[in-house]
Formats: sequence, C-alpha cells, structure tokens
Amino acid sequence: MGKVIANAAISVDGCIADTDDAVTSGQAVPTGWAAGTWMIDPAHTTVGFAVRHLMSRIRGIFSEVSGQIVTGPRPARSTVTATVGMASVSTGNHMRDDHLRSADFFDAARYSVMTFTSAVVHPAGGCWVLAGDLTIDVEAFLAA
Repeated sequence: MGKVIANAAISVDGCIADTDDAVTSGQAVPTGWAAGTWMIDPAHTTVGFAVRHLMSRIRGIFSEVSGQIVTGPRPARSTVTATVGMASVSTGNHMRDDHLRSADFFDAARYSVMTFTSAVVHPAGGCWVLAGDLTIDVEAFLAA
C-alpha cells in the first residue's frame, strides 16, 4: 500500500529554486525544446537529499533510479515519474547508511521503493521545478 508522505519539489540541472516563485502562464518554450518520451538514465541522474541533524547538514544520494519523462509541446504540460531503490541510500557513512536502511527508518528490506509523480512543472528563478507527490510504500509507518 502506498502512502503519500510528502509534497516534493525537484529542481532540474542542479538549480535551487524557490517553489513560491512559480510563473505558470505566458512562459516561452525554451530553445531546443522537443516533445517526446524519454527513460531516465541512472548513469546521468542524481537523486539527492539534505537533512539537518543537530548542528550539521547531512547530504546523501539514492543511486538506484528509474523512470520516465514525458515532455509536452510546452514545458508546463510535461510529466515525470520516477522510482527510487530505498536500499541504495548512501551518505558516505556506512553505519549511518545501514541505520537508514533498517526498520528504524526505511525498512528497505521490506519496503524497497519510493516513487515520485509530478503534478506541476514550472519555471522559478531561471530553473525548472517539478512539484508532485513522493510516495513510500510503507504500511509499517502508518501502523507505528
């Protein structure tokens, strides 16, 4: 059973954009834009995160990602779906990574994937931002 646990915003090309700066109408189509369907290439894709813990910021990645990008005739009509392997989490610290994979956090042995499904694509601060739902298939979190 999937549970939407967060609304997520994903920036494209490494841009960090404030999702409140969205402008969704009257936006020009970027030069070279092409409508079509593409599969996400895991060798050229990074799923990263950053969280605050005590006085520091912990950064990490998930190395297993797959999915599809469907671009419409205009960027705002595009969609993205992605699936991420929970066991592929890496923060550069083996003990922390094992703890994140454990039942204390992701329970990756039992709940192996999370998915992102875009709802909106919009420009913000010179970047393109995907906003949508991040779902982790974790019934145990709901029961806890």
